[in-house]
Amino acid sequence: MYVANLEQIFRKNQFNKEYVSWVIFLRLRSDTKVERLIRKRHEEIETILGEHNVNYSEITTFYGKKGVYKKFNSKKDKHPLFFVFNKYPLDYMKREPFILIEWGKWRDIESLKNDLMMFVNFFSDKKIVKMISNAKNRNMWLDVLKLFKDYGLDILKIGASIASAIN
Repeated sequence: MYVANLEQIFRKNQFNKEYVSWVIFLRLRSDTKVERLIRKRHEEIETILGEHNVNYSEITTFYGKKGVYKKFNSKKDKHPLFFVFNKYPLDYMKREPFILIEWGKWRDIESLKNDLMMFVNFFSDKKIVKMISNAKNRNMWLDVLKLFKDYGLDILKIGASIASAIN
């Protein structure tokens, strides 16, 4: 779903059930190969995640991106970013952890094509979705990153980290 800001992201799916996780992509409109690839795959990503009750949204406005940067204390204007949350993003409180992925650091576009879809397809693994939805502290989020690595996707090498909300 394309949205202008965090306030437009849905809390519940079309069946009125709360999503188990939220993946948000901040579009910088930089026209890099990485961003073009992610935009090109939008429908496919949204479909796969939606089937597993995960909300996928792309924030497209300058105002909306600034709001995300402020709320989640992110470095701004560097790389296209994915945020992975285990609860509705506006419900995040200070110091609550989430995953932050900086795909813009990825140099090999062919490898990114595979890793992007591998990352999205991990949400079809009920074990991973359960770990994400139950991750309440930094260590539990680190376990999620470790599981990604164990399954062959070392997102740490492309700039994944555990971050915390600042407000």
